[in-house]
Parts: sequence; structure tokens; C-alpha cells
Amino acid sequence: DEVRLEAAEHATEDAKTAMTQIDGISRSVRLISLNAAVEAARVGDAGRGFSVIAGEIKTLAEAIASASHDAGRSMDRLREVAAG
Repeated sequence: DEVRLEAAEHATEDAKTAMTQIDGISRSVRLISLNAAVEAARVGDAGRGFSVIAGEIKTLAEAIASASHDAGRSMDRLREVAAG
């Protein structure tokens, strides 16, 4: 049981590291979408469609960040349960 618990803890830490990386990617995508929205606004009507796409990308980035946060909390609870 001790070996399995250690393996589960190691896997949880690896997953947490991946979640941290996903959070960083999400922040970068949100920044890119903000920059795209600003550029689209600068070109006026010609950039309106691009502005909509930038908004959708921002929404997706926020959903990714939220899911990553939820997954992290689930892993924390799993670690607590496994530790007893």
C-alpha cells in the first residue's frame, strides 16, 4: 500500500505540474486575444470579425483556466483522501 500511495502522490504532483503549465498557456492566450482585440479595434469595421474571434478565444482561454483550476482542486482532494 505504501508503494501505491507514493506512486499516486507522484502522479498527482506530475498532474499538478501539467496544470500549472496549462494555466500559463491560458494566460498567454488571453493576452494574445486582448492584443488581437485591440488591433481589430484599431482598424475599425474591417476588424470587426476578427474582434469577435478574439473574444471567442478569450472565452476559451478562461474556460481552460477554470477547468485546470477545478482539476487541481480535485487532485488536492484525491491526495487528502489517499493520505487518510
